[in-house]
Amino acid sequence: MLDVLIIGGGVTGCSIARELSRYKLDVALVEAKCDVGKGTSSANSGIVHAGYDPKPGTMKARFNMLGNLMFDQLAEDLQFAYTRCGSYVVGFDDNDMKTIDKLLVQATLNGVDGCYKVSREELLEREPNLTPEVTGALYHPSGVCASYEMVIALAENAMQNGVKIHCSNEVTAIKQLPDNSFEVTTTQDVYHAKHVVNCAGLFADIISEMAGAEVIKQKPRRGDYFIYDKKHAGFVNTIIFPCPGPMGKGVLVIPMPEGNLVIGPSSTDTDLRDSNYTLQEELDFVWNNATRCCPDLPRTDVIASFMGLRSEGAEYHDFYIKASDKLKGFVNLSCIASPGLTSSPAIAKYVAGILRDELHLNMQPDPDFNPRREGISHFSHMSWEERAGIIEKDPSYGRIVCRCETVTEGEVVDAIHRTPGTVTLGSVKYRTRAGMGRCQGGFCTCRVMDLISRETGMSKEEITTRGEGSNIVMGRIKELEMEGGAEDDKEC
Repeated sequence: MLDVLIIGGGVTGCSIARELSRYKLDVALVEAKCDVGKGTSSANSGIVHAGYDPKPGTMKARFNMLGNLMFDQLAEDLQFAYTRCGSYVVGFDDNDMKTIDKLLVQATLNGVDGCYKVSREELLEREPNLTPEVTGALYHPSGVCASYEMVIALAENAMQNGVKIHCSNEVTAIKQLPDNSFEVTTTQDVYHAKHVVNCAGLFADIISEMAGAEVIKQKPRRGDYFIYDKKHAGFVNTIIFPCPGPMGKGVLVIPMPEGNLVIGPSSTDTDLRDSNYTLQEELDFVWNNATRCCPDLPRTDVIASFMGLRSEGAEYHDFYIKASDKLKGFVNLSCIASPGLTSSPAIAKYVAGILRDELHLNMQPDPDFNPRREGISHFSHMSWEERAGIIEKDPSYGRIVCRCETVTEGEVVDAIHRTPGTVTLGSVKYRTRAGMGRCQGGFCTCRVMDLISRETGMSKEEITTRGEGSNIVMGRIKELEMEGGAEDDKEC
């Protein structure tokens, strides 16, 4: 019998898993997809918001501010890419500057330190690629992280401290038993737990109703992005925000910690819950709005575009985090939209408090808890002396697999053997960056597949990009039967 079963392996679920691993508890997490962080958590801007934007008095305001303060230590302990580069909310006219004045007051009400107004002259001196049409800005101490790396690091550290993570386990039924424990059926197994924490993201409302708990109405919102080649690193030094509107914080220009420039997102309500395709009209919207702030953004050197979905409350305009009034022992987390990533470590502590104080779970600290996780040794980050040393210890670090990102065989092998989910090209990509560079896997895909096959015994036909239904090869050309037949191997 588990003490706690967490449903959902996004940033919120994995943050809670790591937080609960501090205690002497039997905790497991189930995730429907083949790996952690494959939904909203891996398809967002990665912004660690300062907290000036949420309405004062809300959960968003409280957890945003607290979560932001936790990020520097969290990134140090878990070794994921993160920079506190700061941000500007830029104004273009008197109305925008009035909005900025209100945001500065709101930042104070939310307990956010380090925010101040910047003049047009000072702003253009700091960010010369901004349009000269700006009239001023609000500076705030935001940061940006590789969100997918963060989720993976949280999951690995939770597992290191005893949490069991089961991917490719979609929940199909939840039943509360006479003793108030829960029986949770998935596509792979049946789990029994004293408490269930619902962190299913875009599907949290479905999971809540499946269990017989509260009806929570969510609406998905899509956002499309562009990713630039690293040659444009330094185009901006800080994150550039327009003044926020009713559909969100607007289209941002973001200097990512690994050197890429990202612009986005769009913001459109949708009925989709599980999709990742971009739309030209959404990308055009992103381009037109980003170039209003930075007119010299090049249209070339975009190496990829992507779309992410996030969960907005249809009626509840705040985070929904509470123990169910209908099901004792069931905790719902829903409507965790922006600033959900920033808030996640603070949310995790809050949920641990609900389990302890409201649901009376016995939570004794585990003296063996280790808060630190050792990340993959990235060859591209090393000095020449460090490279020579690691190659001497392990020659596989001297064989380059991904030229664009300088990823070695040693890194790929490390990723294959440490992943908590199914070994896919995507799971290797998000752990090593193999395939994230300028050629987007054109050179390294076959080599990574060779290594997955060698290290796991999987055939090439079994290897996928992101789990079931995303197979890459069907078989060897000479073994495939062509329509109408083939006289010899040369025709295959």
